[in-house]
Formats: sequence, structure tokens, C-alpha cells
Amino acid sequence: LNRVQSFDEFRHALSIPSGASLNMVYADTSDTIGWQLIGRVPQRRRTWNTVPLPGWDARTGDRAGLVPFDQMPHTSNPAAGFVATANNQPMPDGEGPYVGMFWIDGYRHARIVELLEQRENWDMDSTRRMQMDQMAIPWREMRSAVLAVPTEQADARTALDLLQSWDGVVSADAPAAAVYEFFVSEIAAQIVRAKAPSSFEWAMNKGFNPMVLFSSVSEYRVSLIVKLL
Repeated sequence: LNRVQSFDEFRHALSIPSGASLNMVYADTSDTIGWQLIGRVPQRRRTWNTVPLPGWDARTGDRAGLVPFDQMPHTSNPAAGFVATANNQPMPDGEGPYVGMFWIDGYRHARIVELLEQRENWDMDSTRRMQMDQMAIPWREMRSAVLAVPTEQADARTALDLLQSWDGVVSADAPAAAVYEFFVSEIAAQIVRAKAPSSFEWAMNKGFNPMVLFSSVSEYRVSLIVKLL
């Protein structure tokens, strides 16, 4: 990789089998940019693969071998003029090989695209500000539903008043940001408790680490919370 001089050479270098699944991005002095997904990906059938399934059954088991490298998702010089990746779903449903479902919602990717489309005259300061951006797009989508909730409880009213004037920036000095994060975590926990009452603690990652208790719903599937709200 340290010696490649074109995107084709970049892809060739990455075609050497590796274990990690990574998003690799590329740029060179000829104004060529690109992106390549790498990793050893089984030829899975399009199932969720989040619970044990009978591997010997042709309807659910993996096909023999790995996804050939030349079929792995990649792009070069896209029409948008930039490449953006943030652990989001790499390709739309139905396009390219099936590479699983363990990615996060597309909010980070959407925010990156939103910011990149706003300007072309990037410099160090503007790039640094983009890197440190803290806008919560999910709040935009759930805001009207949350603020419309009637309540007579004083604490809830205070929380709603804070959220009413909040700009959606999850900064360390914003009390409303703390309210938002606790709200999303609590809603996620209620969803998990309702759907997995007998294994709630394990679904909330009990045993992963004594210092960590969170739900993958709030970590990876905020869009589900937005949809339910």
C-alpha cells in the first residue's frame, strides 16, 4: 500500500486476504479518489444471521468459499465528487454481495455528506470543525413527536422545556443533550425489556464488561427508535 501509484494498484494490494473488515479510502495527486471494502466475507444467503441457524440447510447455510475480491463493494471517482464512509451499510439492499447486517444507522454518513455538500473551499480549520461536528440528526426526526408528549410531571416538563430550545448539538455543556442521550437509552432499554423479558440483561450486554451496560438498539439502531416514536 505504501508504494501504490494508482487506484488499480491500491485494489490489487488490498486483494491479499486479510481478516479485518475495513473501509479503505484512497486519494492521489491525479485527483483520483476511491473506496474499497475489504475482509474475508462468507458467501452468505440473505438472512439476518443474528441467531443460530441450521448450516446444513441449503436455505440458510453459507455457500462454499468466500466472496471473491473483485465482487467486494468499491467505487472510484463517484459523481458526488467525494467519498464518505462511517460504518454505515456499504451498499443499498439488493446491490453487490450480501455482506451481513452489522453496521450502524446511516446518520453519521448522512451528516458527513450534508457537510461536504455545503462547501468546496475546505481548509484546515473547516475540516477540523467537520471532524468535531456533534449534530444529532435523529433528534431532527423525533423532535416533533417527543415535544408533543403531554405531561404533568415537573421533571418531565423541565426536560421538555430544555429540549424545546435545543439546537440538536450534543455538546458537553448542553443540558438538553444529556436529556436526549438518557431518553434514547431509556427508550432502547424499554424496547429490549418488552421484546426480551426473560433475557433482558443479556440483551443489554450483561457479561460483556462490568463497566458497560448498553443496548445495541441505542448504539446501532437509533432509526428503529425514531420509527417507533
